[in-house]
Amino acid sequence: MLRFNYNFDIAALIVIFVISAFYFKKKHVNDAKFRAFSWLLFFTELTPIADIVGSIMVANHATGVVFKVLDVVYYISYQMTTFCFMRYIIVWLEVKRKTSLREKLRVYLPITLSSIIVILNPFFNWFSAYGEFNYHRGYIQEICHGVSFLYLVWSVIYVSINHRVYNRSMRYTVYNVAIIYMVPLILMAFNRDVQLYNFGNALIILLIICTVQLHEASVDPITGLMKMNHLCDLCQKQFFSEVPFDLIMIRIGDYDLINTSYGATNTESFMEEVGTAIHKFVPVGRSFKISNSLFAVVTEENTDAKALSKQIYERLQQPWHISGVEMTCSSFVTTVSYPDNIRDMDSMNAYITYFQKMKRKRYGVVDVSELDVKDKIREAQVERAIELGIEKGSFEVYYQPICVAGNQKFVTAEALIRLTDPELGPISPMEFIPIAEANGSIIQIGNYVIDTVCKYIASHDMEAMALEYIELNLSTIQCLQRDFISTLEKIVAKHNIKRNQLCLEITETASNCAPAIFTQNLEDLRNLGYLLALDDFGTGYGNLDRMTSSNFDIIKFDKELIHRMYEDLRMHKVFCYMMKMFQSLNVQVVTEGIETKEMYEFIRDAGGDYIQGYYFSKPLPEGEFTEYIENHL
Repeated sequence: MLRFNYNFDIAALIVIFVISAFYFKKKHVNDAKFRAFSWLLFFTELTPIADIVGSIMVANHATGVVFKVLDVVYYISYQMTTFCFMRYIIVWLEVKRKTSLREKLRVYLPITLSSIIVILNPFFNWFSAYGEFNYHRGYIQEICHGVSFLYLVWSVIYVSINHRVYNRSMRYTVYNVAIIYMVPLILMAFNRDVQLYNFGNALIILLIICTVQLHEASVDPITGLMKMNHLCDLCQKQFFSEVPFDLIMIRIGDYDLINTSYGATNTESFMEEVGTAIHKFVPVGRSFKISNSLFAVVTEENTDAKALSKQIYERLQQPWHISGVEMTCSSFVTTVSYPDNIRDMDSMNAYITYFQKMKRKRYGVVDVSELDVKDKIREAQVERAIELGIEKGSFEVYYQPICVAGNQKFVTAEALIRLTDPELGPISPMEFIPIAEANGSIIQIGNYVIDTVCKYIASHDMEAMALEYIELNLSTIQCLQRDFISTLEKIVAKHNIKRNQLCLEITETASNCAPAIFTQNLEDLRNLGYLLALDDFGTGYGNLDRMTSSNFDIIKFDKELIHRMYEDLRMHKVFCYMMKMFQSLNVQVVTEGIETKEMYEFIRDAGGDYIQGYYFSKPLPEGEFTEYIENHL
């Protein structure tokens, strides 16, 4: 007779009951995901209950009709947990599409056949035996294990194939579920009396709730509408399945005025009423709050989006009665469609951003033709390219040689960041750097440049190459970080190079409007022994006191200013005067943008120290740069 240790079943039951109590206590959007998860939770609870009661009955030799029914319930619910998990994975896509008979058979046939076997087994004792005083588990357990394992593998494969649609949390959850599921089975193979399977299921439920089924992460607590992340997930799935839809955006034009006039409490009640009103126009899970003043609705197929947007606008124009006070609001509504207007997440986010910030004198229904989002779409595409570049390590550092004006000997070079995207091709730093500064990714990019340059210096004989130092640009955002110097010091120490082998360039515009932390960082860099250069001199119209008091080692004249001086005799005289002034302060002058022999001779005759430009070399990849320098020693 089998002996059972069902302590882990009891523990599993306690964990699941506690999870259920907290989960169902909260208000939920009754969408397909919630219903699928509820079924998963139900069978996860039912399995240990049937197992515990059945084990007690076996221990007391009660293997009659009631036990046989419990045995059937146990094995069916046992298989249904992974089947419901698989259904939860499919439903998570929320894409309504017709499935072929072959697909339906592949999904439902295993669970159907195994359930039939389980139901008929008490009558025929095919795979397990029921004695008067004992019970023998036979091959029926292996069949159920096999079916459960099949659905688990199917879920992992399904998510892996469609990984672009599932977000990272969902993918990791599925992979971790597979691990958690397999560990109890392996342990049970060594000790079949200890039932760890149900405890593993309890941990799986806890994992799902803490990652992908977390209520607070998807529902706005005030309006009850879904959040922006849920809108992105839904639209991504629509794009993936190529199901046409309309995105109706609703903007409260005077939200700030309402908040100021009626107070925070009444405004919160007003937002709750607006959310309730919008929610009534569409099915569950298709209305969203993007920001305090912006809402969105995703329509289903065959919905008249224009009529719906008009209805929503008319409702918003009606008076709102909040705490005995009549409130009114001004709003405008617009509709964009897939695939006519939006084709991917970049274009969708561009429309949302533009509509949220657009300025209009009149309110009402806005035609999509009034939304000029070309720049926003490109900006979103570049932002995606930056994110991909950081993730894949596809940024490259090029080096542009800088020579002494008098003898044309190369003594340094400027490190320049380059980005090539698989879809967009080469992207100019003039385009991607401002975007990277705006979203904060410039810090990661800047640290990558510093690390790459330090690695280059450490791996080459700089003295043999006659290179005194390498110049690299610092973003204003980098210089504003309190931990910038400590980060720089760690990188320099890691590669064991000298501080004066780096020359850090700061733009004139940034230097002129620098706050205290910026100025302090520059002073600390100077005291530590790093070389400092003022880049793009002539673009910021900075005062000379600022230029002379910042203790820069190098002043780099902007190429546009050089071109003007080359063409204008009076500007030529100004250039010569400024150059002599800086040289008298022991500040070296670098002129950028030298593209012809005539320009080179002009700067040389004017007494310039260093020259940088296409006349000598364009920026080169690391290997080509090294070869170029070695060939010009």
